[in-house]
Amino acid sequence: MLAVRQFAAHRAAPMARLSLQTAARARMASTQAAEHAGSRMHGSTHWAIERYLSLALLPATGYALFVGSSAANDYLLAGLLTAHSHLGFDQVITDYLPKRRSPGAYTAATWGLRAATLAVLIGCIKINSGDVGLTETFRRIWRAPVEAKKLQDAKKAE
Repeated sequence: MLAVRQFAAHRAAPMARLSLQTAARARMASTQAAEHAGSRMHGSTHWAIERYLSLALLPATGYALFVGSSAANDYLLAGLLTAHSHLGFDQVITDYLPKRRSPGAYTAATWGLRAATLAVLIGCIKINSGDVGLTETFRRIWRAPVEAKKLQDAKKAE
């Protein structure tokens, strides 16, 4: 009789562990759902904002390429590019540093991203207000290799 009880207890132990694991997973899932329940930036809203920013960048970039530099478009590009980059890097942080696994690293990375985004936005505003503007800066960067090659060719010709 004792052997039958031990066998029954041995068989029941894996089932008990399985039900405990299932219960723990259910609690974790409900906790995660509760964390995101009040967040308006979670899910489809966040996805839609990213797509709208990407779509808004198309005409702004096209205008800058074909029409040229204008102050309004430079400021628009500064805001759109900064917001687009911020949301993209925020998704990288969310995907690779989950808050529930490493809350300290997640918080540090999020605040680092916010600081970097602010620095980039201030830099873009300084370029737009105190220099030639964002569009002309990009043009000069792209022209620099061509102009350097022309100078090298001119020196070789002499």
